[in-house]
Amino acid sequence: NPAAMVTKMRKIVAEQGRDPEGINLSAFCQKNRTADSIQNFREAGFTRAIIALPNRDQSTVLRFIDEYIGLGEKIG
Repeated sequence: NPAAMVTKMRKIVAEQGRDPEGINLSAFCQKNRTADSIQNFREAGFTRAIIALPNRDQSTVLRFIDEYIGLGEKIG
């Protein structure tokens, strides 16, 4: 659960005297690459999703990238 992880991290960071809002969060998405899963990360406070590219031929990789451009436009 991304929201629970972020809540715990922010609490620990604040206890150490740091500003939890000053930390940028990135999600490395290898398996859960759906709009819903990425939206969950965003709602939890993640500002970046790093998507692993498939190890395939050029046309497959380019189609994959195009799908994620559309996904980014969909979730904002």
